[in-house]
Amino acid sequence: IVYNTGNYQTGITLGGNYEMESVGNNTYGQLGNDNFISSVVSQDVVNISGVGQINSGKYFNVALDTLGDLYCWGKNDFGQLGDTTYGSKNEPVFIMNKVSSSDAGDRFTVISKKNGNVMTWGENNAGQLGIGNSITTNYPSLISGISNIIDVKAGASHVLALDNVGNVYSWGNNQYGQLGTGNLNSTNVPILCNISGIAKIGIGSNHSFAIDSNGTLWAWGDNQYGQLGIGNFNFQTLPVQLNLRNITVVDGGENHSVAVSTNGALYC
Repeated sequence: IVYNTGNYQTGITLGGNYEMESVGNNTYGQLGNDNFISSVVSQDVVNISGVGQINSGKYFNVALDTLGDLYCWGKNDFGQLGDTTYGSKNEPVFIMNKVSSSDAGDRFTVISKKNGNVMTWGENNAGQLGIGNSITTNYPSLISGISNIIDVKAGASHVLALDNVGNVYSWGNNQYGQLGTGNLNSTNVPILCNISGIAKIGIGSNHSFAIDSNGTLWAWGDNQYGQLGIGNFNFQTLPVQLNLRNITVVDGGENHSVAVSTNGALYC
């Protein structure tokens, strides 16, 4: 196993041969096995191979293969699959090529293209599509005002984007300060986070992370369960430095977080 993801009663495993298996709830076809029957036994995800990245939203999945081809399947009531329909799909559907990174929010999808552009689709009630309005779309929309993006991350209803010089942009819901702008104002267009020199980004449902070029970890946003790891339970509207060094990977769930250092130490 090289990658494991899942959300809302479904689990997906990516093996070392770049093939996927899924198990659990299949009400909306999120197992990707060409039916809508839930299973307690692992099923092969059909009509896709060579997968390098897989992410799960609420009852839907987004997969990126090693060639940069993007596929989506599962629930589609807000157009989160990006196939110009609102019907659920029980097998992977090809959406576009030349994609460099992708992620799934609760009911929306965000991707960065190999040319540095960013596109989004799906639910947009909090401006999480970053297109200057709150209109939900079932097709990819290009975000203006940012370029040279090398990675994107989606929370429940907010987004982080990292450019090639270490700047972090954010947009969407900011109820807990997860945009990192020093206030609680949500936005439907990208704005700069108050941080720079960043090498990697991570995200939870309503909290955000950044790893700077020195391996130092920063966190901000929702903290009611201590998910920021800063020694208190207060939400933060600006990035706060953690007492962790040499961090290489960070990720968040709904109310928890994990980080890995260069020597393999796991923090959670």
